[in-house]
Amino acid sequence: MNKFLQIVLTVVSAVALVSCYYSHPNKLDHWVPSDDATIDSVNFRIAHHYWKGFNFETTDSLVLTAHPAPQQTDALAELRVETAADSIGIKRKERLVVADILYVPADTVDTVWVKVARDQLTQGWLRETELLEHAVADAPISKFIHAFSDRRTIIFVSVLGAVALLLALHLIRRRRDKRNSEGSLPQRMRQWLGISSGLLMAPGGWKGAYRSFYPTLVCLTVSGITALYCSMQTFVPSTWVEYYFHPTLNPFTPELPLIMKSFVFCVWLLVIVTLAVLIDLWKQEGITMALVHIGGLACTSIIIYLVLTFTIPLYIGYVLLAAYWLYALVRYFRLRPRAYCCGHCGRPIPQLGQCPHCGAENK
Repeated sequence: MNKFLQIVLTVVSAVALVSCYYSHPNKLDHWVPSDDATIDSVNFRIAHHYWKGFNFETTDSLVLTAHPAPQQTDALAELRVETAADSIGIKRKERLVVADILYVPADTVDTVWVKVARDQLTQGWLRETELLEHAVADAPISKFIHAFSDRRTIIFVSVLGAVALLLALHLIRRRRDKRNSEGSLPQRMRQWLGISSGLLMAPGGWKGAYRSFYPTLVCLTVSGITALYCSMQTFVPSTWVEYYFHPTLNPFTPELPLIMKSFVFCVWLLVIVTLAVLIDLWKQEGITMALVHIGGLACTSIIIYLVLTFTIPLYIGYVLLAAYWLYALVRYFRLRPRAYCCGHCGRPIPQLGQCPHCGAENK
């Protein structure tokens, strides 16, 4: 119990002490605001994460105006009443570049107005809130983050339901065949999820195990990525927003804070380990059972993601994370069978000698 508490305290302390902020050097050559409508370029870049020349892509139609909101007198406001000629329509999936930024104190809706341009002849102003609501940063990673953030819960719940349905159909068919009829359907579903998340099925049937640490490592990596992601969203959201506007797949980029480097590294680790599981299973179990077990692994990962997503903002998620890591590691090393593997095909064999699967000699 004391060791468990030490592990929990170590994880929480590591997360709390990790550097979470990007380095923004205060350049000596940036200009200082001369009036209320002027914006400091460095301060705006740090607070809003973009500046002039940044590229967006619209996710919905937009209407640009020829002038920003009136900011001086009522007479000027009357001169700037929007007409059909003053408005420019922008369609969905149009690329825009930020041409200018203006501070409008008189606007009670949004004091920041942005001038964007599609080309030399199509330019106009709109509020920053409207721009960010109907446009996404023009980078593949940013677009993926935007789509994933908007639909992640729906996607995961849908995948979870689809995998559960496929599992039920698969087990019902096996039950009808009467080739492996022990246990009820709920028991077999729980067994399938448990086996797929760490000890996978052997060629001989549901009993036995596929001796690989890869599935357990996939679940551990998913839980780690979820913990990092939720921690940033909850405690340092500006770090995640900065990464959204300026993404990279290189975990060794010097500008990235340590927590973001760890996140990107874990994403790469998840991709590599998942491919390793697929290749290993395909080689030992065949493509059909490999897909079945990958479905179980995906289902388990989704459950881990959803549980940690809702519990980490309440701090209890860190305790659950440490407890799950301890459980997963102890479960694997305690239940892992002690047997040999064929040096040629990689399948388990009861003893040294001729492999019953491929006939190769193992000494």
